[in-house]
Amino acid sequence: MNRFPQTRQTLIQRIVESREAPEWKTFLDDYWGPIVRFAARSGKLTPQDAEDITAEVFKAILSANLLSRWLKDRRSKLSTMLCAVVRNMISNRARVQSGREKIMSAITPDLAADLVSRQIDPAEDSFYGAWADELLLTTLQQLKTDYLKQGRVDNFRVFYGKVLEGLSNVEIAKCLNIKVTDVENHYKRVRRQFSDRLRVVVEGNVRKYGCHENFDDEVELEWQALGDYLKA
Repeated sequence: MNRFPQTRQTLIQRIVESREAPEWKTFLDDYWGPIVRFAARSGKLTPQDAEDITAEVFKAILSANLLSRWLKDRRSKLSTMLCAVVRNMISNRARVQSGREKIMSAITPDLAADLVSRQIDPAEDSFYGAWADELLLTTLQQLKTDYLKQGRVDNFRVFYGKVLEGLSNVEIAKCLNIKVTDVENHYKRVRRQFSDRLRVVVEGNVRKYGCHENFDDEVELEWQALGDYLKA
């Protein structure tokens, strides 16, 4: 099963043709967070160092024309290429303390061989985890903001307490001074809305990066993959 959306060639093609294309910002917004998380986990980096690595990754993508090269040889997935760039950046970071040009010259030859030889990358699961975590966190934050605006803070507190803090219905009821039945109703309502929003985000990602010929099937695959990840 594909555990990461396959990027549509049309979107990447427009980025390759023009660095000023609006699709570049879409690509940057979608992949920045997951790459930061992946870099932090893979290299055991601080948040700031992971941000620096991610900035270098996107610089490499531009200066080495990696997207153009990927379009010409798509035997590897885009996410596999990104994993390779991140790992090369991390490994060179320890050896190269200064000079971004040295880093660029070091990773470019290795990356070309990496893309040809690596058809299935074990790092894909880690990258998918970083992408999924970013999706969950972003959706959760948006949901929280909406409930705060609506003045329904207790609804979100119930969901947060059960899912993230592992509190029981009775414990939450005592903390918020509400009925246990209210806790149950709040949780069901917010959980349903959270699930609906996740589904919308997954559909949006597939619409941007998937194949339109089998859109519904890809959505179901990605939705199932996200569910499997959460269960695990």
